[in-house]
Amino acid sequence: MINLCKEFPRDLKNDPKQKVLAFQPKRKEQGETLAIVCFDHELSTEALARMVIIDELPFRVINFCQISDHKGDTIRKAIEKKLLECKIEKVFSIKVDNAASNDVAISYLKKRIIARKGSVVRCELLRMRCCAHILNLIVMDGLKDVNDSILKIRNAVRYVRSSPSRLQKFKTCAEAEKIECKSLVSLYVCTRWNSTYLMLESSLKFKSTFERLEDTSGDFLLEFGGESDRRKGPPTLVEICMY
Repeated sequence: MINLCKEFPRDLKNDPKQKVLAFQPKRKEQGETLAIVCFDHELSTEALARMVIIDELPFRVINFCQISDHKGDTIRKAIEKKLLECKIEKVFSIKVDNAASNDVAISYLKKRIIARKGSVVRCELLRMRCCAHILNLIVMDGLKDVNDSILKIRNAVRYVRSSPSRLQKFKTCAEAEKIECKSLVSLYVCTRWNSTYLMLESSLKFKSTFERLEDTSGDFLLEFGGESDRRKGPPTLVEICMY
């Protein structure tokens, strides 16, 4: 009846704040009452957070699946297949990162979910972007200003961790510098978003060790020199301490 009202036709597309009639549960009583409501994004987010954090709503992992590649078409087929297999009809949101392939997948899924009338708020909130991925992109963009220094430290750490003999030589230098830290320098791994931080944090503890290694090991200096990123170095004491 709301959609057919001639005086106040429903037009949420042009007026998202338009109120609609809906049944609301009564407080301290059984049954429902008819009330005027309006969708509010902030209130919905707050309610969801309260439901998960305070009410400890349990979540269940439905399935894990491996895909052959990361193309948008492959991703959307895998998601759609699992939705059909698990008989999930209503979909509120899908959390993915900012890869372009996910744009293709979400665009297709949005059309299919709406066509099957399985959407919530017409899939306006279907794509939930990964906050951790966004934060990682921001940090990596900021690190471009000191990229050369980071590359030098990364190459020095790679040299130390490249063979048992080099690692033992590094340990000997650390003992000579009376460094009591039990852990060693952390190797950078491109798929671990916090590995740059861990590498810089551990390298700072061994700043004097790198300096001694440069003075006592001839092949350490031979490892560096050239235009390629893998040949930049060695890092100076100032470059290590700046972090």
